[in-house]
Amino acid sequence: MNRSYFSSIVLIVTLFSSIQSFCQRSFSPRQDPAFAMAIKYFDDIELSIDTNSFSIHQDRIRYKEQEYLSFEYSKEDDVCEISIVPKTLIGIAHLQLVGSGDFTIIDSLEYVNENTYRGKIKFNNLTKSNFTALRFAFVDMVTKEPKVLELPVFPYTNTFVRFYPTSDELFIGEEKVFELVTNNLNNIVADGVWTTGEEIDYMYTRQGQKLRLHVLPNQTGTKGLKAKVRIIKPLLTEMGAYPIFELPELEYQ
Repeated sequence: MNRSYFSSIVLIVTLFSSIQSFCQRSFSPRQDPAFAMAIKYFDDIELSIDTNSFSIHQDRIRYKEQEYLSFEYSKEDDVCEISIVPKTLIGIAHLQLVGSGDFTIIDSLEYVNENTYRGKIKFNNLTKSNFTALRFAFVDMVTKEPKVLELPVFPYTNTFVRFYPTSDELFIGEEKVFELVTNNLNNIVADGVWTTGEEIDYMYTRQGQKLRLHVLPNQTGTKGLKAKVRIIKPLLTEMGAYPIFELPELEYQ
């Protein structure tokens, strides 16, 4: 065989191996230790709120280099049922949910049927709380070692703000206040801080159970307002892949 032809084959094979190795490193799904542990010991862990269910297989997201079990809530004190199915080939015992100030345990985890444990919790001020994990304690029956699974969770909620201006007249140096409509007042960042350097500066405040938009024009002529709305607990993109901490801008012409 021609030596240059043989060298070309070797080069092509080497190049293909390098590309394959790069693709495996770059595009193979990563799995955090918590989820690796969850999948080792459990067939599924599922959270049910109202009529929606969220599982470690279908509702995982990655945010800031960490995996989470994401779930949607609608009320600060939503009740959540937890269902856990241990793997049959890896025995566990004494499974329990570790308590937290972020929720109240209504029903402790109990073995029910079809190899399933179920329990129930009630969230405490879910929007404002720093609820980041559910902790499950159990014993590995093979090694007899106690284990704690700290499962990262990521609550998100559907929030909207509506703006219905009653007038389009603004005057330089004169503040105007509009009342906004929202389904989740507690989830809006209303810090009372003015923007600066805009054609029309603005800020959000809260008065009782009302959300208000304050505007202050800085220039003459026809100017448009595009006011960003920041939220505390995010929305998820339509594909459920990434959290969004801003709502669509409020526009005012």
